[in-house]
Amino acid sequence: EGEGEGEGEGEGEGDLCRTIEGSVTVENLLELTALADVCVVTGDVVLKPGLVTLALPRLTSVGGGLGIAGNSHLTIIELPSLASIGGFLVIANDQGLTTIILPNLASVDGFLQITGNDALTSIDLRALVSVGDGLDIGLGRATAGPNPALTSCIGPLITVGEANDCAGGQGEGEGEGEGEGEGEGEGEGEGEGEGEGEGEGEGEGEGGAPPTSLTVLLIGNGQLGFADSANDASNIGAALASMSRVANAGASVLTVDRAQIIGVRCQSFLADSSVHAAAGSGIYDVVVLLPSNGEDAGDAGCWQDFRELAEGAGSEFAIMATAHVLSVYPAGFDSLHNAVKQYANTQGVRFIPAGRVWLHILGDAPSTAQKSEFYAGDSEQPGAEGSLLYVYTLYAALTGRSAVGLPVDAVELRCNMSQSSCLSYAALDNCVSPCSACSPTVGEYNCASQNGARFGPNGVGVSFVTTEEAASYQLAVDAVLAE
Repeated sequence: EGEGEGEGEGEGEGDLCRTIEGSVTVENLLELTALADVCVVTGDVVLKPGLVTLALPRLTSVGGGLGIAGNSHLTIIELPSLASIGGFLVIANDQGLTTIILPNLASVDGFLQITGNDALTSIDLRALVSVGDGLDIGLGRATAGPNPALTSCIGPLITVGEANDCAGGQGEGEGEGEGEGEGEGEGEGEGEGEGEGEGEGEGEGEGGAPPTSLTVLLIGNGQLGFADSANDASNIGAALASMSRVANAGASVLTVDRAQIIGVRCQSFLADSSVHAAAGSGIYDVVVLLPSNGEDAGDAGCWQDFRELAEGAGSEFAIMATAHVLSVYPAGFDSLHNAVKQYANTQGVRFIPAGRVWLHILGDAPSTAQKSEFYAGDSEQPGAEGSLLYVYTLYAALTGRSAVGLPVDAVELRCNMSQSSCLSYAALDNCVSPCSACSPTVGEYNCASQNGARFGPNGVGVSFVTTEEAASYQLAVDAVLAE
């Protein structure tokens, strides 16, 4: 017999751990399987429709956002090692999803939203202690699209709410208080919060479900749709109404009218007898004013006149900051946004930051070609793609639902609906190819001329939104509205 000691080092396949620099899109089971050894993704992770189960046992960190939306066949999300997400976490409109297992997720630096999952029964977020930009699980801003089957919620930041749903424990109220311990605050809106310490604070709360349907009046100039050729008849109001029907199985969640006068400012709208009568008719749940991109804080008196007109008739008044002209990007966008936001905050009215969504997508220094994709031929009004951003933003802001999962295409933005035919999205896809001779380079329409194919940037080619682009636009809307 004998005794001995020995030391050794070794590596095995079980210790393999891979990092992916950048973003990842998963479209099928083969691509998911290829990520089995991935521990870190420095960018975004987006799951496209088609998978039944999402299981990545080694994944510990996502540097960007994690988006899982519109997957009708997905039943289980299981990420047992995931500890941190540097951006947003959105799990929305996954109609077959029953179970979410994220037991080690401690922090989400962006916003966290889980809503519109009709079959979801169980959420495990037991380690979650930090959410940077707001927590929304069924209630809050997405009240109209809750998780109706949800019965089990595990996590220190979530509490059981109404109808077996779960509500974020980060509601806000307006008031003051001192002391240590736990408490509730109520103010304008409703909310609940817990915390320790001393101090004073103010905030805004959201509570109560929005109406099941809304009648809306949009008041604006060319920002509501601009015709720059004989076949162009963009109509943001009609597109918003039809998109809401498609997104809600045919239900008329939004009924929209448009009061539009091209090339005028607020005072001209107020002086127009038909616009004045519509805004003060009291037949609309919400009256939304889109100030001209040439307006600023000096026009706030006119905005206030519209507010008093609408509210005096029993309607809610809202105000939307649009995009600005291409030549003043981004300073003009910031100027309009800040002026309208300051008015809205001061007066306590609903603010719709549509221009900010453009900035979120394009960034600080986009090329002229990138900016042109969102404009009509005059480089001042939105083209079909820019108008789609407006529709996504209006839908989410008015209904309180996530923009994630909305349709990719709105024919009212690219077709003259008075004509008998409109090219389908699939047909348009087949007819678009890069036009290298165009400046800027755009999608070239290479089929016989048909209705719905003449909305390219600056009147050249076709503005065609891919499913990937639409998904990123929808996430941008949710991110901006959560700010």
